[in-house]
Amino acid sequence: MKKQKEIKEPVKTTIIERFSKINVVTGLLVCLALSFTVCFFSPIDIFLSSQAEFFVGFSIIAPTMLLVALGVFVFIFALLLLCLTIREKLFKTVCYLMLGLLITMYLQMMFFNGGMTLVTGDVNDYLDINFRNYFNLIIYIVLIFVPLIIWLAVKEYPDNKLLKKFSQKTAAFAAGLLIAVQIVGIIGTVFSCGIEKRDDELGVAMLSYSSSLCLSPDENVVVFLTDRLDGTYMDDTLEEFPELYDILDGFTYYRNNVAKYTNTFPSVPEMLTAREFDDSKRGEYLSKAWTEDPMLKKLKDEGFRINGIADVASTLLSITYVKDIFDTYKVFNISSTINYTDRNGIVETMLNMSLLKLSPYFLKSAFSNYMAGWAPSDFFIVERDDPDAMKGIVTDKSDVEFYNALCRDGLNLDSENKTFSFIHLNGSHDYSREVCEIYPGYGEKTGVDSIVMTTRGEFEILNEYFSQMKELGIYDSSTIIILGDHGHPPYETQGGADRLSEEITTGLLIKRAGAESSPMKTDSETQLSNALFPASIMEYCGLDHSEYGVSYEDVIVRGASPERIINIYNNQGSNVSPKPVCRYRVTGDAHDFGCWEYIE
Repeated sequence: MKKQKEIKEPVKTTIIERFSKINVVTGLLVCLALSFTVCFFSPIDIFLSSQAEFFVGFSIIAPTMLLVALGVFVFIFALLLLCLTIREKLFKTVCYLMLGLLITMYLQMMFFNGGMTLVTGDVNDYLDINFRNYFNLIIYIVLIFVPLIIWLAVKEYPDNKLLKKFSQKTAAFAAGLLIAVQIVGIIGTVFSCGIEKRDDELGVAMLSYSSSLCLSPDENVVVFLTDRLDGTYMDDTLEEFPELYDILDGFTYYRNNVAKYTNTFPSVPEMLTAREFDDSKRGEYLSKAWTEDPMLKKLKDEGFRINGIADVASTLLSITYVKDIFDTYKVFNISSTINYTDRNGIVETMLNMSLLKLSPYFLKSAFSNYMAGWAPSDFFIVERDDPDAMKGIVTDKSDVEFYNALCRDGLNLDSENKTFSFIHLNGSHDYSREVCEIYPGYGEKTGVDSIVMTTRGEFEILNEYFSQMKELGIYDSSTIIILGDHGHPPYETQGGADRLSEEITTGLLIKRAGAESSPMKTDSETQLSNALFPASIMEYCGLDHSEYGVSYEDVIVRGASPERIINIYNNQGSNVSPKPVCRYRVTGDAHDFGCWEYIE
């Protein structure tokens, strides 16, 4: 007779037996590792690697996220113990799924995020239907179930030599190992990045919009840096809004211009300090750039009034660095409290950043889209505000605040000294309704590209500024420069992230003092670069510029032909110590990609 397969009755266990040491320890370590990975290790690593982006210090972020991690740990551990109380099989199923999620998140963070971009507010391709996104999602889901599948296989095939090596002790060890590895990683990040000292409060020292409106009746050099004024954006905006040719009275648009970098940092601080970026950490570079004889300090020493409106995170690092340089430095009577749990507060923002880092690509947009509108000033709840205070981050909101101050207070001629004004506007980023509405004809325009429409709104701010200069009688005698710090991000690459697929030009418009009143002219031949900005400012201010190299006028008038190098960043990785993935030498027409020579 054929022997019937013996059917084993399920072994019933008591609650005391279920709460064995191995079950409790495994559950504890898995819950501890999962909660701390999501709520502490990942957020703290992000913070330490990007401290310049935040307005609060480690002493605020670390204790806050530690409490959140502990709270989440207590909650999920209690739920896991409840599962154990109900049934041991339920406990182990949930426990191994949590372990699988933990391991998968860690692997995603360490090895599968190669296509992530920095949070800049740009549209990303996380939701695109492509092989990378599908493959990442499939791998992510499969890995979550691996520990559970192995456990079930061990139960089914208890005599298998290979499977025998897997046990609950292995699961507990894996969770404990991930905790230890991440603790070592955080310590390493602290040693490599350091912990920047700050006051951990919004502070009353800020830049003043109204102070930036003080000009001289005699001599003024005004620079409007409109962030990301790509050459293509400028061309498209002029085509859609031809009235700009008359608004830009006396200007020449130099189309054959390139930026030195494709990021705001280090573009802007290098332009203002004339200290060449050396690929060092952001904090180290900015500290030296602003404290070791910066170009603007020399202008100040020559008797110029400096009207500065600049981004703290990308340009200044600390507003105290420009206390004795910027005449817009002001102490405000502002009261604020730290925003821990309200909308856009520390907890919500840091968890979103962490989940963005730990999630598969198809889920990243849910967190990156949220982050696009975030500014670190949201970490404070302002109880007593002042509309004249620039909160430190250049956004479309700060552009509107500057415009409101311009309309409210107006330009004045109260400066007894010559003036140099540097106004950093958010510029040609994606759609901002608030900026678009500054343009009077916005409601009548439909179907216009969002970046072009926003760029037109930015030029309406400039139109108001220029109109007031004309009313004061100083427009003709002033030198005015409009330029971008860089062009569009290098979204598309070829042959990997170290090759461009197209050229990137940057808008540059100059109106010299005494220029003839006429519609804007266009120069597509002269080969210019943002690298010439420091020397040009010194020359336009009537000072010797030889120390800073070649100026715009050296090229335009005197026929100089300096080398043009552009450093390409692929918008990936940390902003703490950004390094270009490659460089290009541009000769001839920058709008012809055939004139771009790849430098490895």
